[in-house]
Amino acid sequence: MWSVLTRDYDLDLSPTDCLRFTLAAVRPGDVIVFHDSRKASARLRFVLPRVLAHLAEQGYQFSTL
Repeated sequence: MWSVLTRDYDLDLSPTDCLRFTLAAVRPGDVIVFHDSRKASARLRFVLPRVLAHLAEQGYQFSTL
């Protein structure tokens, strides 16, 4: 099961706010949900690389499920 929902589908949330929300919520061991829907795609292109870069700088390692 996931533990962080990025809210990338929420059109009332700007991509920057989505990024801030996601980074504030992530803790070691979390499973982060990113959606691949048309609604979320613009946010995904903005948020995903930035989340990965920030967490990599913090020493996180990644895997897909």
